[in-house]
Amino acid sequence: MRNTIKKTTKKTMKKIVKNNKENKNILQFFQQSWALISKYLKITFREKENWFWIFGYPLLFMILFSVAFNNTNSRSTYTIAIINHDVEGLDDPMHDLGGNASLYLMALFEENTSISETFHYQKTYQNGTLLTESGALELVNSEKIDGVVIIPKNFSESIIGSTWWYPLIKNGIIPPNLDDQFAQFIIAVNNTNYTAGEPQLQIHTVADTVTGVVITNIFESIVNNIVLSYNNITTLKIEQTIGPDDRNLTWFDMSAPGIIAVAVLVGISSVGTMFAFERSTGMLKRLDTTPVSRSTILLSGGTAQLLFSAIQISILLACLPLFGVNTAPGANWFLAFLIIMDLSLTCIGLGLILASFAKSTNAAGGLAWIIILPLQFLGGAFFPMDGIIQKFVPTYYAIRAIRLVLIYGASWIHVWEDLLMVFAFGVISTIIGIFIFSKKKQI
Repeated sequence: MRNTIKKTTKKTMKKIVKNNKENKNILQFFQQSWALISKYLKITFREKENWFWIFGYPLLFMILFSVAFNNTNSRSTYTIAIINHDVEGLDDPMHDLGGNASLYLMALFEENTSISETFHYQKTYQNGTLLTESGALELVNSEKIDGVVIIPKNFSESIIGSTWWYPLIKNGIIPPNLDDQFAQFIIAVNNTNYTAGEPQLQIHTVADTVTGVVITNIFESIVNNIVLSYNNITTLKIEQTIGPDDRNLTWFDMSAPGIIAVAVLVGISSVGTMFAFERSTGMLKRLDTTPVSRSTILLSGGTAQLLFSAIQISILLACLPLFGVNTAPGANWFLAFLIIMDLSLTCIGLGLILASFAKSTNAAGGLAWIIILPLQFLGGAFFPMDGIIQKFVPTYYAIRAIRLVLIYGASWIHVWEDLLMVFAFGVISTIIGIFIFSKKKQI
């Protein structure tokens, strides 16, 4: 009986001693971590230059984004010249079918309100004389106007000659139930001999992709509508809405939440440069001689950066209504905050991996952007992307989740999978960073 009591007592004492050691180790870990976190916080706030990155950077980022991409600030008008060769050589351009389609194009261009609001039509030089083709091209090449549209000869002839009714009338076949306007066409057609062909325009624009696409697409739409109208075919009318029908959203509203994800990616550079600086000053080498483990050093620095990110995210989210972003009335702002904090954890993990390799602040800054740029563009912040490669990009899940929450008012049940994916990226990258850092012989 006594032996049993002794054995039980010994086992109990061993457990107590073991638990005391474990509790002491846990307490020691938290004490060491807090001491290092406090150190990183004090160092950062002591340098007034860092205040800009914590408080000023997110505000400046949102201001620049608003100025650059908000519809009220984006470019809405283009200056172009139109040179019409289609009416040249005609005795009576206003009544001759050979210039009819080009004059119809010019009338649509000048009288359609939506088109005239988009384009400023320049007809003359500054001295008041009529623009020529060479003069208009010279203005484009010197970027004094945005483009010149040249309507070639036989533009009208190719459109009329390609209609379904032209060969019938030329062969004496008169379609029934003609209106007065069409009857006038018949009279004029009897004296013509047009060949079928594709109508063509020559468009020269400044060396800007957006300008070229806008001018080309609008004139392509105008000419296609003219072709359809000459064939008496009803054209398509489109009413476009973005997002929920009752919200009248803009592209600025839809893209703004994703831009917040882009803004926090700077945390990768911050973590990398912070540890690179400590390495260059010899601070990491001195810490490595203390009982503090390398994993504790890394986690403490990452936690300090996470606190900075929380401040930046709060400022960024506050800027959305401030700059007029049309968020959902019932948007869960706390959930949006957690989504971006989740991405910040991933940024810190990637920054820890970077810290394991960068030996100087310059190297860390350069390497950071090799990571940040793919995360920005492949994550779909600037334009929608959905492919195989996006499944391996954490910003893809974060941007999709925060857009659902802030624009569509989605709840936890709609974004928990995205949250989990981003969190998994953060945990894995943090573990990899700590493992690499801990295995290095010298830091």
